[in-house]
Amino acid sequence: MKIVLLNFNDPVRKRLISWFKEMNFRDVVSCNEDMETTEKFVETYHPDLLFLDTEHTDSLVSAIERLHRTFPGLTLIGLTDHYLQYVHRKLRDAGLSDYMDINDLVGKGTDYFFTKR
Repeated sequence: MKIVLLNFNDPVRKRLISWFKEMNFRDVVSCNEDMETTEKFVETYHPDLLFLDTEHTDSLVSAIERLHRTFPGLTLIGLTDHYLQYVHRKLRDAGLSDYMDINDLVGKGTDYFFTKR
């Protein structure tokens, strides 16, 4: 399974990659570029899942709409450390497949992402 992490800051990105690899997902990459570069990357890489940082909702809505339109079969999952119903609805309307709390995903709490091992 190919996984792409889109627009996560360095500490969170590193922890997510580490966690996915611990769970035996070896093909995990990160992309923190503009939309054109991201689209070219997704088109070349053909990921199964794309996880997005949902912290910056307003700019993310247009990105999700564009990715959903360009790659209709791609599963887009938003990750956040807080859940807001109106944000979830806004992103789902844009084409987000699902929405998860980072802490639920890893089941280890926020400290896991920000504490060096």
